[in-house]
Amino acid sequence: MTGLGIEDPRNATTCRIACIGVGGQGWLNLRAVARMAEVTALCDIDRIALARASATYPEAQRFESWEDLFAARDAFDAVVVSVPDHAHARIASRAIAMGKHCYCEKPLASDAEGLSDILLSVQRSESVTCLGCQGVYSGRFEYLMRYLHELDHDSLREIVVWTDRPGDYWNPTPARLSVSATSEADIAWLRWSPSPPAVEMRALHPMGWRAYRGFGTGPIGDMGSHLLALPILCFGFSHAVDVRVVRIKGASQQKFADSLELESRFVAPGLEVPMRWFHGDFAPTYEFFKAVRRAENGLVLSFEDRQIYCPEWNAANAFEIRPSSIIRIFDEPVMHDVPNIFECWLATCRNGNRMKTSFDVFGMALSRILLELINADAG
Repeated sequence: MTGLGIEDPRNATTCRIACIGVGGQGWLNLRAVARMAEVTALCDIDRIALARASATYPEAQRFESWEDLFAARDAFDAVVVSVPDHAHARIASRAIAMGKHCYCEKPLASDAEGLSDILLSVQRSESVTCLGCQGVYSGRFEYLMRYLHELDHDSLREIVVWTDRPGDYWNPTPARLSVSATSEADIAWLRWSPSPPAVEMRALHPMGWRAYRGFGTGPIGDMGSHLLALPILCFGFSHAVDVRVVRIKGASQQKFADSLELESRFVAPGLEVPMRWFHGDFAPTYEFFKAVRRAENGLVLSFEDRQIYCPEWNAANAFEIRPSSIIRIFDEPVMHDVPNIFECWLATCRNGNRMKTSFDVFGMALSRILLELINADAG
């Protein structure tokens, strides 16, 4: 048994995996899952990325279309979906409808229709689903969840989150370009997208798609998926209401805003809390930043008598801020043996339990909130 009380995945590695998207994050996911299970199928619309994956895992079948992959349904038991945001819902909902277990990168969908399709598929299936919020599956996150559960939730007064993205994070590095398609002959975007792209391929691939409407979900979809996981899981928020743009810069019909400040209210049963979001050049100010630096990505939960500051996207660090003290929450030894997200998912695929980041509960709440925020960035 592991620290989470689930079967140790190292004792059962029979699940056959199809990896859809094997470049960028997909490459990292492929390498991770291949250490624990048999990868029997590879799929990508980028022939260069697919060739590298196929050379590394030559026993796996190779597909340039996810539809062709799904036609070979007996070749795999579960799928790992690591494609641009706009294709998540189409692929994940189809996989679930086929009865396949599904791990999907965040967010679940880029529009309300896609989210509804996934929910309908999940309700009709017994598939084990997992949204790719890796930081949730750590000892520090578990400890912080327990810490917050002991506080009076009615005393939560505000949630503030921020990221400096887009910044330089979505610009491809030379190393990534060396294993990505650089010509139209080596990539077929239409196999991900249901309609012709209005943006040139060189602007979208391999990383630029995150900034473009209809392909990515901007900084909110990219980093909000991580930064908002803690309050959503801990307090049960399911909706964002009264979303209002405070400041916006660099938005267009094609691209999400380079910098944005939003205000909203997060709603949970019996609880409604103001929320502020910042990205790009806009960021919050706190007096305690004079003593503890403001991180590139952060979350502050303000209670009546204290503030909890997480200066990491995955809650790997945390501080309790009071008027007379600043305490590092993780100074004590709080770690226990916790499997990573793929170990947890593979084990759960075998025991039939539900993941902490399952689509039907956490995934729907997170994605609904993200879409409510994203829709305010109208350009």
